[in-house]
Amino acid sequence: MSPEQILNPERPSTAWDVWALATLAFSALAGSAPHGGTTLASILVSTMNGSRPAVASLRDDVGPETDAVFDRAFAASPVERFETPRAFADALEASLAARVTARARRAPRSAHSLLLELCPTRPS
Repeated sequence: MSPEQILNPERPSTAWDVWALATLAFSALAGSAPHGGTTLASILVSTMNGSRPAVASLRDDVGPETDAVFDRAFAASPVERFETPRAFADALEASLAARVTARARRAPRSAHSLLLELCPTRPS
């Protein structure tokens, strides 16, 4: 839930959708929610303060260009975020593709093995 949605849930906007998609993408890459806490109140405070870890600090295969995409998607001001969820998704894909391409140049690997490396798995 975006900061403005917490404060004013009566005025939906596309910026909410960008925030929501960024939350899902961050969780998929990092293995945890961007704005954490053990209670609803602590999660809301984390969201309002904008505190979250950098994905690059959690994964060595994700670079600062991906963090920059998340920084924009989680901007406190809705007008500073991507205009649409598609624009966010395209920027995120480009940032990840750049890293995968660089890694592929260093050591040839199958696309399947690279995808497995980029997506954290959870024990069953």
